[in-house]
Amino acid sequence: MVEILSGKDLKDIPGIWYRKGGKLLKTPQRAPLEPSAIPIPAWDLIDITAYRSYEEIVIDKRTLGPMLAVYSSRGCTGSCSFCSTWWVWKHWRQISAARFVDEIEYLYEKGIDHFFIADDSMINTCQFVEAFSAELQRRNIQIYFKIACRADKITPTIAHTLKQAGCYEVHIGFESGSQRILDAMGKKITVDQNVRAADAVRQAGMRVYALMIIGHIHDDINSINETINFLKMIKPEVVASMNGLMLLPGTRDYQHAKREGFISDDFWLGKEPYKIYTVAFSEQELSDVRYMIDNQKKILSRRLLPIQVQVGKKLRFLKERMTGLLGRKPAGLYRG
Repeated sequence: MVEILSGKDLKDIPGIWYRKGGKLLKTPQRAPLEPSAIPIPAWDLIDITAYRSYEEIVIDKRTLGPMLAVYSSRGCTGSCSFCSTWWVWKHWRQISAARFVDEIEYLYEKGIDHFFIADDSMINTCQFVEAFSAELQRRNIQIYFKIACRADKITPTIAHTLKQAGCYEVHIGFESGSQRILDAMGKKITVDQNVRAADAVRQAGMRVYALMIIGHIHDDINSINETINFLKMIKPEVVASMNGLMLLPGTRDYQHAKREGFISDDFWLGKEPYKIYTVAFSEQELSDVRYMIDNQKKILSRRLLPIQVQVGKKLRFLKERMTGLLGRKPAGLYRG
């Protein structure tokens, strides 16, 4: 962008497409920047106190303040069918622990001690996590943070080190409790690995935030029931999904949907920000499935799914009414 704005001849700027004489032209690919070459964001130009957490987090009897997203890496070591990260970033790159803590220290000195390390997968090696924790300790920086990562990168040692560094929650891309679906997604992870990752996080004293995809191209009632059984087993504090498979350009699932005629590239000329795959399940069915997953109830059959949901909602309403009449308080906010 800097080169374009400086007036440099477009044909001499790698990594762009441009029009000339009615023709669409492409220049050679630009080499990706190493993250270490990217300066710390100009946090001084914005009001960082406006970045609040979406829930109240209380740890050590203290309510955490504003939460900022920071990044230690680009890309991911996976190449899942639904994800565009590996396609956009090409390969996984991470800055040094010292360089990463430089940014955290800058914000810490401005009064921010609550962070989301929002890398697609912050963990690739145990050495980075250990160096990160040691660097925080050396500089006497006491922060609270959460991370996102792949399940195959979590070990009991890494989980313990993260907890000691101030981590209270780990977002893990489990995606499904069905091995058949995991294989179809190209996750290169087993259900057993997912279970072990959840156990490691929980035993270290952190929250498990389960990232799931419900209604994948190859999902059916059997695989969804396997996912419900999996969630019952690992008991995550949070289950997050998009109520279906979000189709992202460049992904294998997107190409599959194009071949089916479900979506075309013209979709991106409209106003909708994304499209959910509704060939396997309708929007209403996806909503019903999400309800069953949230309440960890197995689906008896596709035909009975709407009835199960309606009965479940009525029973829950009655239970909540009875709880209110008995004067019981609802479950509290997160306490760590």
